[in-house]
Amino acid sequence: MGQMNDQIAVVTGAGRGIGKAIALRFAEEGANVVCLSRTESNAESAAEAVRAKGRRAWAFSVDISDTLETQEAAKAIL
Repeated sequence: MGQMNDQIAVVTGAGRGIGKAIALRFAEEGANVVCLSRTESNAESAAEAVRAKGRRAWAFSVDISDTLETQEAAKAIL
């Protein structure tokens, strides 16, 4: 494993693009990953890709520009 062995990474924008690439890189480095995306299907797709790398992953649909939504997600994650 890599530098993040068994750490937990929380990645916003994990549903696609750079965010998804970051989530996958964390997984390659040994981290378990919480995937946050505005759309549930994109968050779950990223989480599935992380799991395919042998790591644990959780998916949450969150609009981080919405303070209440972000606080609720933080409570669920912690």
